[in-house]
Amino acid sequence: MPTASLAAVVLAGGLSRRMGRIDKALLPLAGQTLLQRVIDRLSPQVATIMLNTNSEAAHFSAFTLPVIPDLRPNHPGPLAGIEAALLSSDADWLLSVPVDLPFLPLNLLERLLSMLADTDTELVIAEGSTRRHPVVGLWSRRLLPFISSTLDHGSPRLLDWIEKRSYAVAKFPFSDDGTDPFFNINDPHDLDAAQHLLLKRTKVIFE
Repeated sequence: MPTASLAAVVLAGGLSRRMGRIDKALLPLAGQTLLQRVIDRLSPQVATIMLNTNSEAAHFSAFTLPVIPDLRPNHPGPLAGIEAALLSSDADWLLSVPVDLPFLPLNLLERLLSMLADTDTELVIAEGSTRRHPVVGLWSRRLLPFISSTLDHGSPRLLDWIEKRSYAVAKFPFSDDGTDPFFNINDPHDLDAAQHLLLKRTKVIFE
């Protein structure tokens, strides 16, 4: 698949209630923001990366990313961010990831693309060792009308909506050091745990 047919969006349009409603994208983790850590994991995989956020674009001036807000009011969820990104790009396929996954696999796009052998497949989502992650996915532009029509009538649970489409699942094991590649940071406890994991990894590298 040509690189020009691919784009990625980092989804950061949520309210971060369990983090005290702070801007999770700018949350520091071991000297880097969560957004920068996700960018660093994605940039070797895809040339075009967008940021979906409903915060002021000026907050992200240090990042050379297009900032794409939801087109829908009241924070309707990740499907609205995916809609906005598809409408802002000419790419045939959109890779979506949330901003709170600092350990994303470096072969994420490769594994998702490998599941597109069936030409009817409209979407590939990731599955870790314990559960599926519907926000981590590769979305066909063909889905855009269905996404928009759905959002015109509400905001369904994402996995329920996906179950009605032609989709595939790409499975990912834990990393060699036992880290879940889809470990996500929802609250301060998760942030502390991620900090511990990063320090553990650094110690292993330098020992």
